[in-house]
Amino acid sequence: MGEGLGALQAWFAAHCDGNWEQEYGVTIGTVEDPGWELRIDLVGTRLEGSVLPREGTERSAEDWCEAWCDGYTFHAVGGTHNLDELLGTFVTFTERHSAPIEA
Repeated sequence: MGEGLGALQAWFAAHCDGNWEQEYGVTIGTVEDPGWELRIDLVGTRLEGSVLPREGTERSAEDWCEAWCDGYTFHAVGGTHNLDELLGTFVTFTERHSAPIEA
């Protein structure tokens, strides 16, 4: 596994202030394709308002990923072995929008 999970943990911890996590948060689930789904709420963070047009890569029926952001929620979905890639996509998204993950 790469460093995506550690970076996501740091980002989440940096936003837990006793209020934000009561209403917003991070969801990792599964999709029926089969694969993974990652949703990260951005409301109340420096990333709120940052948009990412839907972009994706399909290398095979089992090896694929897509990510997008409407300014309020970051979304990523991918194949059964692509969870770390999805987490890395979020890290890249934060870096592109000048909001590096804080430890």
